[in-house]
Amino acid sequence: MHRTLVAAALAALMTTAAQADVRWYVTGTFSDGGTVNGWFDINSSGFLGDASLATTAGSTMGSYLFFSPGQPKNNGALFVEFYNMAPNAYQDGIVLQFASDLTVGVALNPLLPAPSSYECRGNIAI
Repeated sequence: MHRTLVAAALAALMTTAAQADVRWYVTGTFSDGGTVNGWFDINSSGFLGDASLATTAGSTMGSYLFFSPGQPKNNGALFVEFYNMAPNAYQDGIVLQFASDLTVGVALNPLLPAPSSYECRGNIAI
């Protein structure tokens, strides 16, 4: 079962002078009324680093916490994917697709709506 993002969610960034890492803050609303909030880091090599994203009760992935280290994750220049470990790895996940490159600092980077950004409970193959 997929639930898609319908609101125009925005991500803001913060960089530190000592590192070239970019921290993105995310907030969005899914089509079932649930929300996703939190943050993730893209390191200087362009890879997903630490993260902490949570979905609210009422959504397909209600009250899930996606964090690292500890859970499988993946990224590309424009997307991030997080998977919950219980009950089975890679069974429940969230995919967030952004309008702009995550390695480049911009003030706002909108999430793309369905079908690009979604949460899914059950088998997923991405």
